[in-house]
Amino acid sequence: MLIEIIPALTVFLAVAWHRWFSRRWYGIVLFLLLLLPSLFIHYLGFRYYPSDWNVNPINTDFAKERMWDWQDTELTRLYKRFESDWFPEETKPPG
Repeated sequence: MLIEIIPALTVFLAVAWHRWFSRRWYGIVLFLLLLLPSLFIHYLGFRYYPSDWNVNPINTDFAKERMWDWQDTELTRLYKRFESDWFPEETKPPG
């Protein structure tokens, strides 16, 4: 599992921060540009999970090709739920 390498990546990040990022202004900008999408993806995960992507419309246990579909990923489903919460469609006036 990827979670098991987090401690090693944290040590690597500390060394990389000291050597490359903190000494140059563009290193700090690059770090922040990479940090913001990472935090947003984690936000989607904790706020909108579960997305039922693996069972709807077809269970991924029976349709393995769904795992390679770049148009319908779990992240895109979570993002669509984020969009519907934060940017609801305007209600049309009657008539």
